Amino acid sequence: MDNASWRKSLLKGIAVGDKIGSGNVSILFSLDKRVTEGHEFKPGDVLVTDMTDPDWEPIMKKASAIITNKGGRTCHAAIVARELGVPAIVGCGNATDILNTGQLVTASCCEGDEGIIYEGDIPYQKIETDLNDLPKVKTPIMLNVASPNLAFRFSHLPNAGVGLAREEFIINNYIQVHPMALLKHRELNDAGLSKTIATMILGFENEEDFFIQRLSYGIAKIAASFYPNKVIVRFSDFKSNEYFNLLGGKYFEPHEENPMIGWRGASRYYSEKYKEAFGWKCKAIKRVREDID
Repeated sequence: MDNASWRKSLLKGIAVGDKIGSGNVSILFSLDKRVTEGHEFKPGDVLVTDMTDPDWEPIMKKASAIITNKGGRTCHAAIVARELGVPAIVGCGNATDILNTGQLVTASCCEGDEGIIYEGDIPYQKIETDLNDLPKVKTPIMLNVASPNLAFRFSHLPNAGVGLAREEFIINNYIQVHPMALLKHRELNDAGLSKTIATMILGFENEEDFFIQRLSYGIAKIAASFYPNKVIVRFSDFKSNEYFNLLGGKYFEPHEENPMIGWRGASRYYSEKYKEAFGWKCKAIKRVREDID
């Protein structure tokens, strides 16, 4: 970015990445209302919200930058922004109060750990680096990857494989249905849910086949992109509030005051209430390892 003294800083937060993006502010508090204050979210807008979860990813992919009130370097918005290559400034505190829908701003993450939101479209210079000029290192550099659709692009970066392939993106984008809803939707007396699931699993033998094939293909796409390097897969670590947002999730997820320390990870895997769904995930991994060429 240039060193002009006239640029006006509006607020600051935690910088995610080292990029910069400009666009018109679009403030959203809920996905139930994607048009707010008469302004519809458009590709290239700057997404400004309180915080995000996996349901926000389709909008996040369209954003030129992401700004949140809450969160830190490991929050959902930060993780997704890194993977998408979108500049994000999180933990701003009161971005939704200070910024206005339609306002032209520039979100800069190229000035160190602190991200700065400037008024207007600030000019900057883009510097490209030839990866072949990077020095060799002794430490194997492995990547964090979750989106199968972006895996091939990331595989061209210098790497020793994938140290963390997360299932959450695959389940949210490829499957979209709570695994227990797939298992038990006929017992729920919800005709609408059963009809939607029936449409989604067309072409598959049954609900189990749908889940295992979709999950295994997503994992395999990441693995194939980085072959012959290692890809280490982590089973889903969705929190209860995130699973709740999947189709049919409301029937199976508890309300937790703090889902961060709640029913997630290994505590979910060995639970009798989730045991069958965990078995499907194990079958998906087995299919990737043994059956997919």
